[in-house]
Amino acid sequence: MKRAGARLLAAFIALGFSAAAAAQGYLGRLLDDFNEVKALSQRKQRFEYENDVFFKTDKNYTDGVRYGYKYLGLRQYRKPPDAEEGFLPGFNLDPVSSAACVDGKLCYYKSYTFYLGHSMYTPSDIKLASDQIPPGDRPYAAWLYFGFYRELFASDGRYWRYGLDLGCVGPCAQGEQLQTFIHRNITRSPIPQGWAAQIHNEPGVVFRYEYVPGSWQPVPYLDLTPHLQFGAGNLQTYAGTGVTMRLGRFRSNYLTQWHSNHPLEALASADGVKSDAGWQLWKRKEDFDLYWFVRLHGDAVVYNALQQGGMFNRSSPYIGQARPFIVEGESGAALHYGDFSLSFSLVRRNYTDVLRLWNPRSDKFGRLVLEWAY
Repeated sequence: MKRAGARLLAAFIALGFSAAAAAQGYLGRLLDDFNEVKALSQRKQRFEYENDVFFKTDKNYTDGVRYGYKYLGLRQYRKPPDAEEGFLPGFNLDPVSSAACVDGKLCYYKSYTFYLGHSMYTPSDIKLASDQIPPGDRPYAAWLYFGFYRELFASDGRYWRYGLDLGCVGPCAQGEQLQTFIHRNITRSPIPQGWAAQIHNEPGVVFRYEYVPGSWQPVPYLDLTPHLQFGAGNLQTYAGTGVTMRLGRFRSNYLTQWHSNHPLEALASADGVKSDAGWQLWKRKEDFDLYWFVRLHGDAVVYNALQQGGMFNRSSPYIGQARPFIVEGESGAALHYGDFSLSFSLVRRNYTDVLRLWNPRSDKFGRLVLEWAY
């Protein structure tokens, strides 16, 4: 028996060393890939602001802000004949010249984004003291985080994005101080009274993954783009799918949204020298998008620490009721002109026990996104 236990322990130790070595190798490849993209890239900044003030409410998901910095690669890549894309694609690609990406040949483009964000959640009545919050309501919670994601664009319209969020939920995120300051000094609205019952401190990590198989354009000026996504971590674990409809003037897919109206033109040569033709296409100011969009999305939720409390720290004085499904609808308009992008939308997010589009306990907020390049 002791011998079997020793063998099992040795197996676990060997597995741990193997996993650590694999992670170290992957991180090394990721760093090398980032440095290659960074060396020849356009820089973009992105600011996102979400608030329920657009619905004249102050409850549930009440405020969110995020700033991102993107390195948008100007090289094009092709996949070697014997290479596979895999679950985390884009590492086994070779840089090529523009001549290799014409006549419908499949090419890829890469980007990296780093960001810092903050989100706040409150019960349905912020004037209630912490011991008066009714059972089943949402708890106070704040989430402060930073992270990165890597994007891979294929010229056939497919798109991958995956990355990591790292941060903390609880008083460490300074939600009480931030909301109190805003209400007292900016909006002159009621001061929240129940932050003493907020979710307690816990470090959080979430791996997020999204895949877009392409877009379908049944008629001019209208397209449909499905997506799949999942997240795994001690803050949130979920999986979902959805579809986005665009109506108006837009470029054909995710790739051309970030590059130019002619994505297969040269953006850079294989040796890393900018192509004048591709660079001028990128900088053309007369190209623009203007469209209305509707997005529907549904998630199956395994765990949500912002409602259920920390996965490891179970000491939170008040936690909400976990709901296994999220159904979200979003509608808005977007403008892309030259190096500038602007969009505004209204979002309703329902937490429910069944897949339905309406639920009285829901998040309602507006979303403003600004993006600019230089």
